[in-house]
Amino acid sequence: MYTYGESHPKEKDLLKAKLDGFIEAGLVLKHATKEELQLVIDKTHLEISGMTRAERAAAKDTDNTAFEPDWSGYDVPPLQRNKK
Repeated sequence: MYTYGESHPKEKDLLKAKLDGFIEAGLVLKHATKEELQLVIDKTHLEISGMTRAERAAAKDTDNTAFEPDWSGYDVPPLQRNKK
């Protein structure tokens, strides 16, 4: 999903919904904890973007000239995100 950026908004929304469902299923079935899933999300973000979410937020604040997707929705653990 991180690789989609803002170039595929419809597909990205569908993929986000699907991923949220898998995350929720993993939590309900107790295959993973919120902390474990957050580590996976953080690791994936680092692999894709080459920086942590905190570093990306700091870079976004200092460089407003470059277009950057808004990833702030993923700063909150999956269970605490607003449901649509």
